[in-house]
Amino acid sequence: MVRSKIGTVRKSYQFSGNAKDYVAQFELPLKEGSSTKLWMDYEEYRHMLKFKEECEMYYWYGQRKHDDNGRTQMTDENGQPVVSGPGLFEQIINKDTYSTLTQRKIEDTIGDLFYGMTDATDKQVTLYTGVGGAREFDKALRAYYANGVSGTSDGSATNSYLRTAH
Repeated sequence: MVRSKIGTVRKSYQFSGNAKDYVAQFELPLKEGSSTKLWMDYEEYRHMLKFKEECEMYYWYGQRKHDDNGRTQMTDENGQPVVSGPGLFEQIINKDTYSTLTQRKIEDTIGDLFYGMTDATDKQVTLYTGVGGAREFDKALRAYYANGVSGTSDGSATNSYLRTAH
């Protein structure tokens, strides 16, 4: 069984004959404080920006286009297979969403990860997030500890993964 493949991203384009007369100019700083100017065909520059945007979307939202045996049905104009690998979102197995992050949501999410595990003793969980997620996490735990440390709303400490030593 083939789980994933690395995809190839490529694109071709054409522009009219007079488009080569338009130039994009870039001024780049040098180490010693001066600057240098670089030029690029304007249409080529616009195409490069659009291509980079399309690649970014593919890297996040791309979907695999091959079967479990690794065969792809999509071919290019030369009959060569077009290999399309999965984007980041398709590769993440354990994912979840929320509207308001709370201590209970964090606890339930961690609990779901360990559900059915027979070797869950001394496991560590790392949750990855951006700056906004870190703020939400901080706000949820501050609210939790401000109201007193308890695992559930009824005051029992059952299954609380967020307890600290007193």
